[in-house]
Amino acid sequence: MNCFRNLYKATTLLGVLCLLCSLPVKAAKITRHSETASGLQGWSITDERIEIQLNPLQRDQVRAFYLARGFSDEVTQEIERSCVFQAVMSNISSPADGISVGVDLSQWRIVTSEGGVALTDKDSWLQRWDEMGASQASNVAFRWATFPWQQRYVQSGDYGWGMILLGADLPEVFSVLLHWTVAGQPHSQRIDGLSCPE
Repeated sequence: MNCFRNLYKATTLLGVLCLLCSLPVKAAKITRHSETASGLQGWSITDERIEIQLNPLQRDQVRAFYLARGFSDEVTQEIERSCVFQAVMSNISSPADGISVGVDLSQWRIVTSEGGVALTDKDSWLQRWDEMGASQASNVAFRWATFPWQQRYVQSGDYGWGMILLGADLPEVFSVLLHWTVAGQPHSQRIDGLSCPE
């Protein structure tokens, strides 16, 4: 009798575990917020471990920033045409969890009706500016002002920010597919309805 009782308990436990495994993974929450630095609305993706904000920057803000760092008018115009957003990423996990989160911008995609397009990596931009005659000091400023291509936030409360150049000649409305990791496990979420500042 005990054998049947134990078998029943094991079968019930297995059924519960299968049910839990079949439940859909909770999608990250997407919200709109007001970005006071530019006066434009931005987007936030939040799950239990990470928050990612994408805030569009006005072209005149971008232009003023890079002109002040020694870039030529030609380079500055190319940067401002490249749909610049400020990205802010934070590890919002519980301190007791000890969970790290990470991002790798090479996994992000601009999504249009024609498919997905990878972001241009930071080294390619720097090579372009170098070919256009940018000084070493200007390139250092660009490297530090733009978001790291790969970044990991080890502890709760860790965060970072920087500019991301999404690219020129984007459609009026497009989507971005974001990827990140939580404790090494991949996650992704698509944000629709993005647009570049006029």
